Amino acid sequence: GAGRPVARRSLLEAVAASDPTGYGAAAAMVPEDEALRGLLRLRVGSAIEALLFGDQGLWEDYTRPTLAGSAPRGFGWAVAWRERTRRAGGHGSEGLRDKRAAAVLALEPALDALARRLDGEDFFG
Repeated sequence: GAGRPVARRSLLEAVAASDPTGYGAAAAMVPEDEALRGLLRLRVGSAIEALLFGDQGLWEDYTRPTLAGSAPRGFGWAVAWRERTRRAGGHGSEGLRDKRAAAVLALEPALDALARRLDGEDFFG
C-alpha cells in the first residue's frame, strides 16, 4: 500500500517492468548483477562511510560541515556529533579508526571484482 516501505528488489523489478528499454534495462536483475550490487553496497558503501566519518580530514572538511549545514540553525554541531558517534558504534574515535581500516582492506577486492565485471582489470589503477 501507499506509504509503506518497499523492498529494493521489488522496486527494481517494478522499474524494469515499467521501462524495459530505459532505466528498466539497467535495473533488470540478473543473479550476477544482484551479487555485484550487494558487494558494492556492503564493501564500497562501508568504505565510503568509514572514510567520511573516520578520516579526520574528510570529517573536518566535508562531512561535519555538510551535516551541520543541513540541520536547523543552532543544532548543526550537535547533529553532526551525534551522527559521528552513532557511526562509531559507541566506541569513539578508536571505533571509527578500526572501521575505517577494515573497510579500506575490503575495498580493494571489491573494486577488483567491479573492474572484472566491467571487463577492465586495470580500470581502478
